[in-house]
Amino acid sequence: PGAWADADGRLWFASNAGLVEIDPTRMAVEPGPPVPALLDLVRADDRELSLDGGAVAVSSATARLEFAFTAIHHRSPLRLAFRYRLLPLEPDWIDVADARTALYRQLPPGRYTFEVQARRHAEAWPELVTRVPVTVVPRWHETTAFRIAVGVLVLV
Repeated sequence: PGAWADADGRLWFASNAGLVEIDPTRMAVEPGPPVPALLDLVRADDRELSLDGGAVAVSSATARLEFAFTAIHHRSPLRLAFRYRLLPLEPDWIDVADARTALYRQLPPGRYTFEVQARRHAEAWPELVTRVPVTVVPRWHETTAFRIAVGVLVLV
């Protein structure tokens, strides 16, 4: 054979210049640049939303808001870890290891920022954060103007 592994785990290769030995236990793995998290899609209920403007706006009637994210790492894509949060609703990061979706149900009206990070399993979390502004627009009966009008009607 052109290559084989011995009992110690060393790899041996036949080459034109002779026999080549590689000991995987002595190979240093150089840390690479941070891996940016990428937002694949945002889905409101069963409808995929466009991220062309870089922001997301949904109605407060939306029952389910889902973010799908990933990262590109050619050397070991299965060894990536993720964490996310929705500010100001979640001030702390939610560590999801290799899961690649975040799901929110019945968000109240307001302005939020969805943040996601990716890293290689053995490394520290990078400073690199992917952010998406999210606006949950109130329905007409949830607006301040409607509540003031109802209050005035009750007083009258």
